[in-house]
Amino acid sequence: MVEDLKGAAKRLRDELINAAGRGTLRLTYGQFGELVGLKPAFYVRFLDAIAKHESDIDKPDVTYILVSKDCPYPSQIGGKLAKPPNSAQKKLAYDEMQKVIKEYCPGTENPYPEIP
Repeated sequence: MVEDLKGAAKRLRDELINAAGRGTLRLTYGQFGELVGLKPAFYVRFLDAIAKHESDIDKPDVTYILVSKDCPYPSQIGGKLAKPPNSAQKKLAYDEMQKVIKEYCPGTENPYPEIP
């Protein structure tokens, strides 16, 4: 993926940021697919590029709002499969969501439990 997100990846990123701005901090991959009019099988290939882009521009990773229907956490956390997430991945998800909240919806409650 090129440095600047374009096309579908940019549209998906914008929708994730809009959802976070509304305080919607947990959507299943299917729910997000309905929101953007795409099946998860199409759009999930863009999530790594979006996460990398956010890191490159020093913004929080908004892909953390997408969760598996079977588990209230993302399917991938910290670049590794999280089905189910281990304690370190749960902590990372909480910490990353705090960054999303601070940037896009201050004062919103973190949907992930804090892990010491």
